[in-house]
Amino acid sequence: MDLLTITLEQAKELLAREKKSSRKKASVLMELGADPKTGKPVQVLDGRYGPYVGNGARTFAPVPKEIAPESVTMEQAVAWIEEKKGKRKIRGHKNNQRQYSS
Repeated sequence: MDLLTITLEQAKELLAREKKSSRKKASVLMELGADPKTGKPVQVLDGRYGPYVGNGARTFAPVPKEIAPESVTMEQAVAWIEEKKGKRKIRGHKNNQRQYSS
């Protein structure tokens, strides 16, 4: 198909096809159950940079390299997620935090 000679039917067919994304979605390796505190599902996922645990919210923590993803327990996952929550980065530029005195 050439851009200048494509028909309307061919264009509709191309637009109807599923788009191929260059980003690979994380696959779920294991469901650990519901988080005892929040009730949200805790999962072990396989992502671009290796296995990690997630709590159904926006908190994710990597699985340590010495631990096999299949052997992760709910207690370990919750502890890693809680530890990660405590290390959240403060957003903003460091220049915005300067105090000027006159």
